Amino acid sequence: PTPPRWRTALWRGETAPIPVVRTPTRAVYPRRRPGDDTELTAVDQGASLALRVGTLLLAGGAPTEDVEAAIFAVGTAVGLGTFEVDITYGSIVISIAPSGERPGLTDMRVVRGRSTRFARVAAAHQLVLDLSEGRLRPDDVDTRLSEIEHLRRPYPRWFVIVAFGALSAAITVQLGA
Repeated sequence: PTPPRWRTALWRGETAPIPVVRTPTRAVYPRRRPGDDTELTAVDQGASLALRVGTLLLAGGAPTEDVEAAIFAVGTAVGLGTFEVDITYGSIVISIAPSGERPGLTDMRVVRGRSTRFARVAAAHQLVLDLSEGRLRPDDVDTRLSEIEHLRRPYPRWFVIVAFGALSAAITVQLGA
């Protein structure tokens, strides 16, 4: 038998959702199964979407203030209500306050690699603008976000290396070295 997906992901060092552990039979607190509430599923999807946008921006080299603003814009546009965002160098945490019968929700994404991918950052910012201004329906965000995640670099690697070399040489000549 093959091991569950989360075990193989942990073995490879990736972040993967770990299944919920059942509460003991003599638990003091009432037992609630995840996924029983359709409102909770919608909130979970909205939080996941906001975190995907934030992860894409943070991994692409955007400043944390811009990432936080984008997450708040996406969360507000998809109707998350009251929520908080905490961004560190390598992770993003979103916490959504409980509302009525729905319990609170906290989700986290780990950003493993950071590089300058400004084409993706610009496209993600345009997606956030379109979503927050109403030009894009929340149903279409997932497909557009997938397209942005698969964007190729606009210039080949050799061209970027030559351009950085020319920039370094120009600065060296300007400083008189």
